[in-house]
Amino acid sequence: MKKLPFQKRTLALIAVLFPLLALFVYVALRSGPLAPVSVVLATVENKSISPALFGIGTIEARYTYKIGPTFAGRVKRLDVHVGERVKAGKCLAKWTRSILMNVSGLKMPR
Repeated sequence: MKKLPFQKRTLALIAVLFPLLALFVYVALRSGPLAPVSVVLATVENKSISPALFGIGTIEARYTYKIGPTFAGRVKRLDVHVGERVKAGKCLAKWTRSILMNVSGLKMPR
């Protein structure tokens, strides 16, 4: 009796890999990226279009500025609100002296 040119391990490996490869090809052709695309046909209709605006996202400011105090203290009165337009030189807030400034003897700028 003549021996097979392949060993039993090689035949077993081919017996396992060939069905797996065939299954992979079948799935790729039926439901994967190579699957046929369903097409829906519709008739052309003449309708009026009403303008609408809808969107999801974020809004960012064109310019941002970092503002802050030049000395320690607490806010006594706030003269502007979020989103309000201000002109140059407008007073934004009034401050009170800090406890640290009173202890250290510093003068608060006017």
